[in-house]
Amino acid sequence: MKKEKNTPEKEEQAPCCCQEGCDGACADEKQPQPDGQEQELAKARVQADEYLQLAQRMKADFENYKRRANSLRQEALSDGRAEVLLAFLPVLDNLERAVVSAAESQVDALRQGVEMVLRQFADVLSGFKVTAIAGEGQPFDPSCQYAVMQDHKPGAAPGSVTQVMQKGYRMDERVLREAMVMVQAEDETANQACPDDGQTQV
Repeated sequence: MKKEKNTPEKEEQAPCCCQEGCDGACADEKQPQPDGQEQELAKARVQADEYLQLAQRMKADFENYKRRANSLRQEALSDGRAEVLLAFLPVLDNLERAVVSAAESQVDALRQGVEMVLRQFADVLSGFKVTAIAGEGQPFDPSCQYAVMQDHKPGAAPGSVTQVMQKGYRMDERVLREAMVMVQAEDETANQACPDDGQTQV
């Protein structure tokens, strides 16, 4: 007797929603659509990224504002100090002249008292980082010195300061007042033009 072969039964395919004659392959091509929660989550992530970028920009803008505000504040303080200190410089000039006059008059008590006040005043200016601009023997510097006369001093280098007529001062790198100076003439033969006082006005 011949044994009957058991043939596996074919599984029935689900009916396709397409037109007749479709083999059902189109059902495999369909992708599952995200549900409403996934869409809301994706949208929330996009908004979170936008808010993060906005917060970072606002933070950077605020840091720049703080730096600008601090710079303006420092500049305002510097301007205020410079204005006050500039008003005190004539007092310093008079104190220095008083010391010279007291030394010539041989009045020791007066000279010592004025010298003490002068040292105290100089210490106050030093506390504000105020220093005198270099003078005699140094090359003329138009950025902090004002030449009022030419000089013909023997042996002086041309273009150098030969005498300071009024001291100049600076606070840090800022010039409070230019120094009024006499400058050695560039042309050494010019001393023949003024043999009387050795000086010519600029």
